[in-house]
Amino acid sequence: MSRSRLSPTIITGDDSQYPSGFTHLDTADRPDQLTAIGDLKILVHRPRVAFLSSQSCPGPLIVKSYDAAMSLRNAGVCVVSGFHSAIEYDALPILLRGDQPVILFHDQRVSLRTRLVSLNRAHIESGRYLVLTAFQHRSRTDRAQSSKRNMYVAAMADALFVVHAAENSATYSVVSQALDWGTPVYALDDPSNEQLFAVGVESLKANNAGRAMARITGRER
Repeated sequence: MSRSRLSPTIITGDDSQYPSGFTHLDTADRPDQLTAIGDLKILVHRPRVAFLSSQSCPGPLIVKSYDAAMSLRNAGVCVVSGFHSAIEYDALPILLRGDQPVILFHDQRVSLRTRLVSLNRAHIESGRYLVLTAFQHRSRTDRAQSSKRNMYVAAMADALFVVHAAENSATYSVVSQALDWGTPVYALDDPSNEQLFAVGVESLKANNAGRAMARITGRER
């Protein structure tokens, strides 16, 4: 009998589902194991785009972020995110209205009682929504956890899409890491993201985000 998609599964570094992108990470930063709830086949679905935003986000970018999430959804792009900041959290239900896979990388231990698991149980059962974590504890998320979670999200992705990354934020830090790895990084075209464009991040219009990311990652349909 096949495993239930709602049954937590342990993935170790020796398993085929272990994200190959984690080779970007220093050995000490690679998690020994991951816990997954959902259809593990999503982990072999490529390419993947990371959706990231700082908690602090300028007002004009909020509406643009909704348009960008709809654009990614309509283009059928597989999105991975921590869905932790307000912008990321609001994007999740938009993405789940599509038919493409969505991956949540949580920064705490997960179970069927975890909020973003229980609220979206039907999407897990349908095989579209996968929840992952490398963390085995429950506690208030701090900057160190946010940085590590974002690092894992970025390492799993073939490209990064950033709504906004405030300077000195955990999101800004992971943008710098991804650029060092040679991962393509794109941000919403807005004056508040000039600090990103100055370090090599490319700009994208919100309503073109999906088509552009699909083309960049070879997923255009």
